Amino acid sequence: MKKILTQILQKASKFRIPQFMKNFYFVVGSIFLVWMLFFDTNDLISQYRWRKKYKRLLQEKAYYLELQNTLKQNIKDFNDRENFEKFAREKHLLQKPNEDVFLIIEK
Repeated sequence: MKKILTQILQKASKFRIPQFMKNFYFVVGSIFLVWMLFFDTNDLISQYRWRKKYKRLLQEKAYYLELQNTLKQNIKDFNDRENFEKFAREKHLLQKPNEDVFLIIEK
């Protein structure tokens, strides 16, 4: 590996390249940096996608926690028979035997 890089650097010496770019550690470090930024499994594009997905999942978590709290509150409210009957009549149009239900639709 070092032999190949020294040959490449010797061929590159014909061109006017700054001295620090001929350094073995600079070349290897640059190759490593390019590899990590674009070709690795944890490259920049993947990191961006994961961060975006993470933020979306946090928003969904907050939504479902809020929904869970409202449902718990509804369960507490429905422990009372009057509230449960009121909910059943209003939302699901349930009725007692021999009782008529009239709907008033407002425009």
